[in-house]
Amino acid sequence: MESPLGYNARMRSLTGIIVTLCVFCVAGCTAQQQEQSKNQVNQAVRSIPSPVKIGAQDAALTAEVAGAMAAQTGINAFNVKPSAHRGVVTLTGKVPTPEIKATLLSAVRRVHGVSQIVDRITIGR
Repeated sequence: MESPLGYNARMRSLTGIIVTLCVFCVAGCTAQQQEQSKNQVNQAVRSIPSPVKIGAQDAALTAEVAGAMAAQTGINAFNVKPSAHRGVVTLTGKVPTPEIKATLLSAVRRVHGVSQIVDRITIGR
């Protein structure tokens, strides 16, 4: 039986890989390419055994949220870190204005699979 530490390390690694790939795939892609990338990630997640599936689904949602934030024109979303757990997305970081914060929150609300947002975004430079 694998220790919880080993499992958690694998899940963090998987999450990091998926988030990185999706952000690079989504940033600068057309809507059709973004949808294609999302479908490929979702298909890969469906093939994962159940105990790991929840973590993989969380990683896929985290990646999709990161991509949605990165796709906002004129906004550097890399100062805000998303994480997801069973549909609840937590956003942590700092943005310079309330308008940018509102834009990012709006983009995240539109992501399929987001059931709730925990807003830990601060405003300031």
